[in-house]
Amino acid sequence: MSAEHLHDPGGKVRIKIQDGIRGSATFSPCGRYRTVLAREWTDKKDPRFALWIGMNPSIASYEVDDPTVAREQDFTRRWGYSSYVKCNVMDYCVTEQKRLRDPGVIPCSPHNLPAIRDQASRASMIVMGFGAVHPSLQHYADAVCHALIEDGHRLWCLAVTKNGSAGHPLYIAADTKPFHYIPKLKGKA
Repeated sequence: MSAEHLHDPGGKVRIKIQDGIRGSATFSPCGRYRTVLAREWTDKKDPRFALWIGMNPSIASYEVDDPTVAREQDFTRRWGYSSYVKCNVMDYCVTEQKRLRDPGVIPCSPHNLPAIRDQASRASMIVMGFGAVHPSLQHYADAVCHALIEDGHRLWCLAVTKNGSAGHPLYIAADTKPFHYIPKLKGKA
């Protein structure tokens, strides 16, 4: 049994990866944390990829997508990239974000930020799409944005929420163009 089957993040919608797409995912040994998810639809060595940064992982694994991952891949393909990589400001796998605040849940592992920085160092484009984060968890989003800006990366998004967060891509029109994202950060993370 693989690690991602050791923990049930909830969620009912599991979308089989399309034919011709290779999937991979990096899970913690306990299966509760996923730091990286990747999809590739080319045989090129070292393909150009867009890195998407969401709030937290849901049910997507090496063999299935969730609706958000499928939508982000659609945008990525339309923009001409041959690979898609997904990381999140928190890496605990759960479909309902309110469960990130459950007693005993540690929303973010110590492996998450180094994994994001590693992927960002090789990405052609970094698209932020974590949506409105609960105030008690906002420091995780701020830490990721601080780190990426500190590393010299330009950040993109498809929308901005009322509180200044990078809008979630699931319900954004397919022809929406990405624009430069400047986060409203609350001090040094």
